[in-house]
Amino acid sequence: MEPIDSSGVGAIEGTGPGCGDSIRGVCSRRIAAIGGKAIALYADLDAPTFDAAALVKQIAKEFERSPDILIHSAAAPREWGPGWLTRFTEMTLEQFQRSVFTNVWGGWRMAQAVVPGMRSHGGGNIVMITSSAAAPPPVPTADVHATHMAFNGGGALYGGTKAFIDRVCT
Repeated sequence: MEPIDSSGVGAIEGTGPGCGDSIRGVCSRRIAAIGGKAIALYADLDAPTFDAAALVKQIAKEFERSPDILIHSAAAPREWGPGWLTRFTEMTLEQFQRSVFTNVWGGWRMAQAVVPGMRSHGGGNIVMITSSAAAPPPVPTADVHATHMAFNGGGALYGGTKAFIDRVCT
């Protein structure tokens, strides 16, 4: 691993259970090892009223510098129905919007908010964590696809939002 530049500032979103929590843990330990400072801020990425620019300003005020790195690891929960993932035909607009706002729009807005500061520093990094669920089955067939959509709408929605992030970042 490269040494940490103690003058840098990073923002990690989505530090609940999963990848984000692991990333937060590693970063927190490395920051503590060099005597740096880390803070936790609450952000409701799936709220249409979430103000990414205000959050970035709060980070900049706390650290006297805007973030040099953004790690988007937030993910809405897969949508579950009774006993299984919500079927495609039973997916509600609320479930659909929660996944899109958290998995796609939240990271998009945060990236928009950190880019001006990164440009003023001469660069930065944006890391968007996705999922193997973004990849389609290796050899899709009509039967497999129909079954997947009928019985796995929640998983298809999750994978679809992660595939969107893959496409934007490549």
